[in-house]
Amino acid sequence: MKISQFESGQAGADACPSQQGKILPEEFRASLYREKRQGRPRTSREEAIEVAMKALEEVPDVREDLVEEIRARLERGEYRVDPEEVGEMMVRRMRADRIR
Repeated sequence: MKISQFESGQAGADACPSQQGKILPEEFRASLYREKRQGRPRTSREEAIEVAMKALEEVPDVREDLVEEIRARLERGEYRVDPEEVGEMMVRRMRADRIR
C-alpha cells in the first residue's frame, strides 16, 4: 500500500499542535470572517474557500474504514511496508519542507 502525498502531508499536519490538524491556519480563517463582517462584498475566491472549508469540516479526521482494513491485514500478517518507500517519502517531505 502506498501513502499518497496528501496522506503524508496530513501526518505532518496532525503532528503539529499549533494547527490542531486544521488544513487552513486559524489566522487565515479569522481573516475571512473579519472581512465578511466589514460589509464589503466577498470575492468569488473567498466564497469558494468558504465552501471548501465547510466541506472540510464534514470530513472525519480518521478514516475508520481504512484503519480497520489495515488493522485486519496486520493481524493476518498480510500488511508489509517497504522500508525504501518510507525512506523515499521521508526525503521528499524533508525537501518539500525546505522549499517552503
